Amino acid sequence: MTKWILQICGLLLVAAGFYVLIGAPTYPRDRSVLKFGEFEATVRERQPVPPWSGGLSIGLGAALVAFGFSKGR
Repeated sequence: MTKWILQICGLLLVAAGFYVLIGAPTYPRDRSVLKFGEFEATVRERQPVPPWSGGLSIGLGAALVAFGFSKGR
């Protein structure tokens, strides 16, 4: 019964990995550029998600799917 849960989680990880590799999503990051006493100036930058995280997600997802299809208990 729990093997299909592993397969679904694995497929979701694979899909998320392909999204990261193909779609190149970004996330916001605040960076302080000037701090003078109580005054602080910040800049919000958009940082890309590293492609290696997509590859890692695909690899882990494929391992979960393979483990879910294994015939052992």
